Amino acid sequence: MTVRLVFVKENKERHECSGYIYSGEGQELGQFWAKLNVGNAKLQKTSSNTSITDVNGNYSIAGRTYGVSSDKDCTKQLATLTTDESGNTSVVEVKATIVYIKELSAPLGFKVDTTVYSLKVEAGKTTTLRFHCILSNEIFLYNLP
Repeated sequence: MTVRLVFVKENKERHECSGYIYSGEGQELGQFWAKLNVGNAKLQKTSSNTSITDVNGNYSIAGRTYGVSSDKDCTKQLATLTTDESGNTSVVEVKATIVYIKELSAPLGFKVDTTVYSLKVEAGKTTTLRFHCILSNEIFLYNLP
């Protein structure tokens, strides 16, 4: 019984745990279970205008940062994700529910996207939010020293 209680305490954030203890005459009987209650979230960002960004080294998808939050107002941030050169992020483990994603910063040449995106994360699965970068009105054609 102690082993199961330790499991429940140590895994309550990752699992939905429950159980019963049957008592009556004689020995008590316990039944416990744990259901995985987390999944993974990740992002994939691409340029909205690859005809400009793919031929211009001043544009980079790398370095965009996003907050992953548990509320629509993005005040309860759970994690931060940052894009690599391909626009992909690492994965972050979150509760299996809907999380909200908002861009926190954008690299030079791109606007910060103020849209709050929702992402439904399922237990035991990795869910990817795919969307496009917004180019700023400033197009940088030259590398200045």
